[in-house]
Amino acid sequence: TGSVNASMFFVASLGSEGMLATDAGPAEFYERWQADMDSIRSTAGPLLRAAVPIDDGVGIFWSRRSEIANELDGRFGSGLSAQGELVAAFDAAGINAKFVTERQILAGRLSPATTKILFVCVAKAVSDELAGALETYLRSGGTVVADVAPDIRDAHCAPAAPGRLLRLFGVK
Repeated sequence: TGSVNASMFFVASLGSEGMLATDAGPAEFYERWQADMDSIRSTAGPLLRAAVPIDDGVGIFWSRRSEIANELDGRFGSGLSAQGELVAAFDAAGINAKFVTERQILAGRLSPATTKILFVCVAKAVSDELAGALETYLRSGGTVVADVAPDIRDAHCAPAAPGRLLRLFGVK
């Protein structure tokens, strides 16, 4: 899915992604599946590349900052494992979910018009800017579902008194 992965069908035979051996010929591993790639590139590849995924308005927040915080504090589990469980559940229910990053949120690309509900899994490290952007999203009609340990570390992964996200859920 996505243009990066779909582009692989079209550029693999051109030597990108490590397809060339040191003698500038096709790498041995690539020779074994080059015919299959050529077939895909000339048949289903263009359809796959042009396909637009169905957007059910469901977002899953992913945060590199929170994954780093998880390395510092393993309590409450990892966002990655919680996200994996969500993806599996959505997949089983036929719901298409998209990952939403902090960078996308801070760039103003999180809107209730396109993402009706955002799942925030073990978001341990939260910047003031992100907390403010999530509050704006909520006040604009979006829905946020969070699990354990939101906001126990600051933007630099230093321990912080929880509160910026908890207050959005009415926790005092």
